[in-house]
Amino acid sequence: MTTDGTATIAASAALIKNGDTNVTANYTINYTAGTLIINAKAIDDVTADGKLKITINPTSKPYNGADQKPTITVKDDTTPLTEGTDYTVTYKVGTDVVTETKDAHVYDVVIASKAGGNYSFSSTKTFEITPIEITITASDQTVTYGTPIAQTTDKVTISPARLRRVLPSSRTVTPT
Repeated sequence: MTTDGTATIAASAALIKNGDTNVTANYTINYTAGTLIINAKAIDDVTADGKLKITINPTSKPYNGADQKPTITVKDDTTPLTEGTDYTVTYKVGTDVVTETKDAHVYDVVIASKAGGNYSFSSTKTFEITPIEITITASDQTVTYGTPIAQTTDKVTISPARLRRVLPSSRTVTPT
């Protein structure tokens, strides 16, 4: 048995010797079963020497429109543990559990040992998707008094230019 739990230990096939001589036949041996209890090992966030055992990296990323998650590392001393086998990861915004981390928010990353596994821990880290700054500049226009002012999206510029590939094409900027 290698996981947290209880098992029966059975004693059997005892051999009694006197020096090099087998004297087992001189005894009636009664075997009584024992119990093996394996407790889950507790893991703290920080070791005694200050090394982190549960980490996320990076702790923030800029918004890019895609689902983004940090790399999570959980270690038992120097042995890395496996997500799904040894622990689970849940992302939350406030009290709501979310499956995607793509919008600009501060997310709580809850890293917890799997029930019935070899370890016992729970840690909450913070991961942030930061908003990206954009500048929308209206183009200069000249009109004669009484003439309507054109309200079209071709009269604005979005910068930085790299945002043109980040912003979904369904989003429009409407001048007011």
